[in-house]
Amino acid sequence: LDAVGYDLYIKLLNEAVLEERGEKVKPKVECTVDLSYDAFLPERYVKSSAQRMDLYRRIALIESQLDLDDLGDELIDRFGDIPDSVMNLIEIAHLRGILSEMGVHRVNYMAGTLIMRMIPSAAPDPLKLYGALEKADKRLLLSATKEPSILFRDQKLSPEKLLALAVKVMEKVAAGLEEN
Repeated sequence: LDAVGYDLYIKLLNEAVLEERGEKVKPKVECTVDLSYDAFLPERYVKSSAQRMDLYRRIALIESQLDLDDLGDELIDRFGDIPDSVMNLIEIAHLRGILSEMGVHRVNYMAGTLIMRMIPSAAPDPLKLYGALEKADKRLLLSATKEPSILFRDQKLSPEKLLALAVKVMEKVAAGLEEN
């Protein structure tokens, strides 16, 4: 428990219980996000390096809106208003949590488009994914190439605003995939 931390310990324990029951544990895809704007915990916001490291670990484990809200409330209570760079970091972590469940392994931004690349073997059924994308937002496109990708395009939004919107839209996509 001391070596891996409480959150990771609970996650590993839950996976072990599922395996013992004979339920299949879906391997989690690691999703990297490459965007060219600030996403970090400033030293002036969290003075202690130990606290910053703990917060980075906890932010990386965000998997739901509830996790995000709880951590956001705690940050405000302990350190005051959340700077943009911290909010960006939290939104990226939340998006990573959503997308890794869909088999997305890499996200980058180029010319008004957020590009979410999937591992074909981990991606959802293309027809279900297409239907979920259509229901969620008309700006989402599915590129069915060797490395399937989801494209989210809006030339009017800054990369930060597009990311924040993508989190909400991809939550709808994930919910749509669970319905099918």
